[in-house]
Amino acid sequence: MAHLPVGEAERLYAENQERSWQGLYRVLEHRRKRPEGLPESLIEALLPIVRRLAASTYPYPESARGLANELNGILAKVYI
Repeated sequence: MAHLPVGEAERLYAENQERSWQGLYRVLEHRRKRPEGLPESLIEALLPIVRRLAASTYPYPESARGLANELNGILAKVYI
């Protein structure tokens, strides 16, 4: 099952200065082009999820832990 570690969520949250789903999508796209960091398989799993969230009115979390909780909750449902 795909899982976003809290430490990685903290890094993503810090890199996303926009504090929006659209901004997170851009951060993940940028991260996909770098060899270090998140596994490519996790980035590929997160991109369509974040794209759907960006197109919705769902609020962006107010903390890195909230971001990890939201994304891991969705990943758990998608990859059961």
